[in-house]
Amino acid sequence: MYQPKFKVGQVLSNSNGVKVTCTKVAEEPGVYKPTSLDELKKTVDFRITYCYGSKFNIEWNATGKTEFINTRRLNQLKKLHTWTTDF
Repeated sequence: MYQPKFKVGQVLSNSNGVKVTCTKVAEEPGVYKPTSLDELKKTVDFRITYCYGSKFNIEWNATGKTEFINTRRLNQLKKLHTWTTDF
């Protein structure tokens, strides 16, 4: 069972006299809750997963296929499909 190190409302101070109040307890380690960004990544046609200069790697959501493309091709695809970054 996860036991948080600090409690909400607990005041901590360092040797310089700086005080910090705990306002929220962190999520339990190892438990991931999907965010709205995760949902967005599932709904677009492709995701840009890597870029270096004018070279890009994209991954198509429907097939999982990846492509290494240049800026010109990326701009063409962006006009025709929905997309987001994934990095």
